[in-house]
Order: sequence, then structure tokens, then C-alpha cells
Amino acid sequence: MRLSLVSVSLALAGANAFADESSFYLDLVNDSADSVQTLAIAAAGSDRYIAVPLADGSLHGGGETATVRIRSDADSCLRNIRMTFATGYTLVQRDFNVCHRQRLTVKRSRNDETRTASKGP
Repeated sequence: MRLSLVSVSLALAGANAFADESSFYLDLVNDSADSVQTLAIAAAGSDRYIAVPLADGSLHGGGETATVRIRSDADSCLRNIRMTFATGYTLVQRDFNVCHRQRLTVKRSRNDETRTASKGP
């Protein structure tokens, strides 16, 4: 398993959104069989996703982990996290609470098209 650090600054609520400079760190674990090719984060309820660059261009399946820094938003702890797999399938984890959760594990079965995202501690 390889660990990479990716930093993202989210401009979610205009120029004054980051008066509070605190950040949250999210460990994204890809336990699926397919690589995550793109990752993007938006405030819950918004369609304004901000792309998060992945080290080596993707997050490989089989347990590879990336740590993503998310700057706080004084208005809400909830984020939508969108991942697109190498197969073209897109998974969106809605209303993920970055204030209380530090891990998001993505799982997928090759035998069926079931994909889940589980929230860690």
C-alpha cells in the first residue's frame, strides 16, 4: 500500500470562505478492484466541484490510500465527494461529514456493479 498526500483548497463560498484557516484531513482508501481516475469535492448541495489531483494520476485499487487536506468551511462540515473510476463509472458520496469522519473507504465487487463508500471513524 502506498500513501500519498494531496492538498486541496476549496473555494466553496466566495472570497471570505477561508477566514478560518483550519483544515480537515481525509484518508481516502480505494479497496475496489478499479483505479480512481478523478476525485473532486464540493460543498453538500452544490454542484461546484473542485478537482483534487491524485499522485501518479490515479488512486489504484487494492487498498491504495491518499490523504486529502480539506480547508474548513464555517457554514458546514458536509461535503460531496465524487470519484470516477477507470471503467468510467462515477460514485458520489453525498453529505460526508469532514468534521467528524477522517476516512472514506471505497469498495467495489468485480462480480457485480455494486459499489459502496463506507465512512470510517
